[in-house]
Amino acid sequence: LANYSRLTVATVGTILNDFLDNGTVVEKEIIYLKKGRPTKKYGLNPEYFHSLCLFVQRKRGRDYLCWQIIDALASVL
Repeated sequence: LANYSRLTVATVGTILNDFLDNGTVVEKEIIYLKKGRPTKKYGLNPEYFHSLCLFVQRKRGRDYLCWQIIDALASVL
């Protein structure tokens, strides 16, 4: 992430810790390598927020209110 974003490793670590503290991201798994410290894998927290999508649809002269609830990863709930 640091190379991709052109931020320092320390800055990325600070941002990641803030995201962990507020629940934006979650730790997915720990990968143990032969040398060095274990690597942690992170991902977006699907429960961080939910969205309610509403739209009106007309079919064969009738109006319908359609809705869908999705999580932060856009998975339909």
